[in-house]
Amino acid sequence: MKALGPDWEVPLGRRDSFNASQTLANSNLPGPSLNVSALKSNFLAQGLDTTDLVALSGIEVCLLIYIYIYIYIYIYFKQNN
Repeated sequence: MKALGPDWEVPLGRRDSFNASQTLANSNLPGPSLNVSALKSNFLAQGLDTTDLVALSGIEVCLLIYIYIYIYIYIYFKQNN
């Protein structure tokens, strides 16, 4: 099925690395106790800016809300059916 409207080719696959390193990734992840200034510094060190920080933080909050609603609905219907 094809939706109406424009279409274009999109390259697939990861574009962030040719050789991944779990150690390097874990050493660069910001800790949960960092304040805003420390988070900004951490993101800047990775070549990201405040817009990236807000976008990535925002999607995390959206996912948590989605999961919470899903679990709430699941428990509600399980108890009432």
